[in-house]
Amino acid sequence: MKYLRVALISALCVVPVVATAQRGGAGEKRQPRLPGESASLLKLPTRSDFEDLSPSAFLRDKRKKLQLGDQDANALEAAEATAKERNKLVFAAYDSVRREMQRMADSPDLGDNANDSALRRMAFSNLLDKVREARAADRTEALGLIPADKKAQADDLLKDQDDVFDKKAVSGGGRGRRSGGE
Repeated sequence: MKYLRVALISALCVVPVVATAQRGGAGEKRQPRLPGESASLLKLPTRSDFEDLSPSAFLRDKRKKLQLGDQDANALEAAEATAKERNKLVFAAYDSVRREMQRMADSPDLGDNANDSALRRMAFSNLLDKVREARAADRTEALGLIPADKKAQADDLLKDQDDVFDKKAVSGGGRGRRSGGE
């Protein structure tokens, strides 16, 4: 498992290394901190922030509003477990890079190298895109389990949750949702 995580992170960093090497590495300067200033300047969403926004769990929680039967709720619960297992590696890699970025941002001695900073941002952005893709797949799967006469209502409920997800993802330096309809 540890080797798979390292391989995934390494693979995601290969492209940014080449891209950074081609650009020459000019980057922004780090602002010095004043004594007593909070070291936690960078606030990135955690793995659990995104896991809490599971479309299957959300729709299952809204079962009364959607008037879903026990069979539908059980199917959504199973889909949530499947999605959690399917997304485990992406979330593990995301959280690992997020922690590293947080550590580097919190330390005045680390992260001054513009190339390292650019690599971390690119790896984080790539992983955030993977989280978005995973959510889109989870959303499609969850909506597929909703009876046809309740799909429009479920989709409207999920759009509200999509906005919450997008705000969390954008606060993490992401680019927001890429497609309007997901």
